[in-house]
Amino acid sequence: MDKRKNKRLILHIGMIKTGSTSIQHSLGTAREALFKHNIYYPSIQPYNHVFSFPPIFVDDPAKSFGFRRTLQPNEDKYEKAQNCRQVWINEFETCQHDHFIISAEDLALPFFNKEAVRLAKEFVQPYFEEVTVIVYVRHYDTFIASHVQEVIKNGDLGTDIREVTQRFMECPPQFSYRKSIVKWIEVFGQENIVVRPFDSKAFYNGSLLADFLHALGLPADEISIPEFVTNVSLGKTAVSFINQFNHKYPLFTENGLNPDRGLAKHIFPFHLFQNIEDEKFRFDMVYTPEQAERFNEEIDFANQFFTDGYQFQRVSPGTGEMKTPDADDIPVDFIIELVNNYNKRFEFFHDRIDTLQEQNEVFREQNKTLQDQIKYYQRIMDKTGLSFFLRNLQRLPFLRAVLHKITNYESYEK
Repeated sequence: MDKRKNKRLILHIGMIKTGSTSIQHSLGTAREALFKHNIYYPSIQPYNHVFSFPPIFVDDPAKSFGFRRTLQPNEDKYEKAQNCRQVWINEFETCQHDHFIISAEDLALPFFNKEAVRLAKEFVQPYFEEVTVIVYVRHYDTFIASHVQEVIKNGDLGTDIREVTQRFMECPPQFSYRKSIVKWIEVFGQENIVVRPFDSKAFYNGSLLADFLHALGLPADEISIPEFVTNVSLGKTAVSFINQFNHKYPLFTENGLNPDRGLAKHIFPFHLFQNIEDEKFRFDMVYTPEQAERFNEEIDFANQFFTDGYQFQRVSPGTGEMKTPDADDIPVDFIIELVNNYNKRFEFFHDRIDTLQEQNEVFREQNKTLQDQIKYYQRIMDKTGLSFFLRNLQRLPFLRAVLHKITNYESYEK
């Protein structure tokens, strides 16, 4: 009997900055609810599979930013990638549901080339009769601004924002819809590729999660699970500040994580910036005639996949210089609010430490009281000879078994 029969793998390959984290967290936290609809989201943590799936198929696993961040000092990256392979095999072999979802936005990045796609297909073929690849794309006007912000948030960049933006606007664009999608079409066939626009106006029922399920032919109207909104954008002043911070304290050095950077091993507290009033981070994109032509080719390529009447608007060339946030424009009030937010966090943790110390004192007193009681009863037993009697009684198997059964005498077996 073919174990693959009726088994379908859904590969969500991104692209980046198209709500992948929200989809992953929503599906991962609702695994049991999805089981009722014959849908399996892996138990592998974290819910974003960029850490464990893409690195298996590339020549250097550390090309995956997420995988690289999880490497410990002196840990062999190839051995770790092989361990990831075995973890996925275990998931495939134990899954009893018809629909199996893998979500990893790195699968659409340039480092995951056609050969990696081919190897991924060979890897999953023994377990699934059908494979559906789904990818979200967004208009370049919003994609570039969002991706520049994400790169800065990731801490691996410390240079002029305009320079970064221009790099993403190279012709053809660094993140090309065509390059990201064609390799998957060539390996899996266009009939197995679903391309959706990342725009709330185009979402099924106005929901990204519902749109994701509906586009895959899953019962979106019947599946009721919480939809999480994660990875919220930052304002332009916050982006300028973090970019300058990265410039002085880059996340990585030649030897790995920068030991001089605070919180290099932990999540940067972006929420402290989100609480400060700030302007939206955006660009008024200015395209040269050549750039406009190239971007319109990409937009036309994406538009051919949209089947519900929605279309991306083509761009036009412009004049003048594109304005980007500048660190020199960071107002003093922003710094004051940021420092105050950090102080509030310090105060919160100080209060927690004080509370834990108070609880520890209570536990110590309770323990001291308990020890005194034990000593008191031990003295009584010693004076009455009861301790000697009980120790010798254990030498009589029959009586000991009776006492065990009647009085649950286990506490004296030492």
